[in-house]
Amino acid sequence: RASLALPSAPLWRCPLSPWRLSPPHSGKDPAHVFALDFDGVVCDTEPESSLSAWRGAVLLWPELFGTPQAEAVRDRVLGGLCRTRPVVETGFENLLLARLLLEDALGDSAGEGTMERKIMGGSWPLMAAVCTTEWGVDETGLAEFFAKVRDDWIATDFDGWLAPNRMYKGTAEAMRSTPFDYYVVTTKNARFASALLDRLGGVDVPADSDRMYGLGSGPKVDTLATIMAQPEHAGAQLHFVEDRLATLRKVAKDERLAAWNLYLVDWGYNTPEERAEAAAEGIAVINADQWGCLLATGAAA
Repeated sequence: RASLALPSAPLWRCPLSPWRLSPPHSGKDPAHVFALDFDGVVCDTEPESSLSAWRGAVLLWPELFGTPQAEAVRDRVLGGLCRTRPVVETGFENLLLARLLLEDALGDSAGEGTMERKIMGGSWPLMAAVCTTEWGVDETGLAEFFAKVRDDWIATDFDGWLAPNRMYKGTAEAMRSTPFDYYVVTTKNARFASALLDRLGGVDVPADSDRMYGLGSGPKVDTLATIMAQPEHAGAQLHFVEDRLATLRKVAKDERLAAWNLYLVDWGYNTPEERAEAAAEGIAVINADQWGCLLATGAAA
């Protein structure tokens, strides 16, 4: 099995934003409640995720990534990670993608991108499972390893880790000004999502807050069921905003969650084809202006 030796990562504390706000959820209008995905909805984290994947892959598979040949195609691999980002559900999958894309680049001097087409062809979960078996790694170990890679980067160069990330225009502003309760529901490690919200958006949702559901919180369908069962949300209109159609489909099929209004953003990590499919299935596809209206009034129109 591949060794998942973790890089040293001293404990780090996110420097507080100079415009950190008071907790955003006290005294809110109970008429509407929002569950908001993070990556691809609030924040574009793809550049950092891809760079972290390369850093981690160099440590995990140095015989492949620690070579002059690999370095020569690094930018091509990073570009491939960007283009295949829509298939990623959890960050550690970027490690698997990076290796597949590197092996493809090293064996494909013509630059035809055969592997990218396979990855985007609809069978990524099966491909990922085959990779973990063939390469002697497991999802839990990879997730812990990927988190430690980021911890190490943050501990030694917080500003360098922060720089590749960016908030989508208007997302943080809408979160800061909404009169309604919201939860962050993400497969990202909670401490990373919290740090980015604070430093890039001035939005205060601590990692240990009951308003933050991050990696390890369980399936999103169960999280939504937990949120809607809270007594203070009885009678509220429920809104779930995502950028992954596959996740929204799981919610739509869960009978417990019939009360949730579902929205797919038209930015983030989805494709035009997925947006068309979502609309055909009755899932609201919203743009940035509609996002702002939704969080301000409870209606996207």
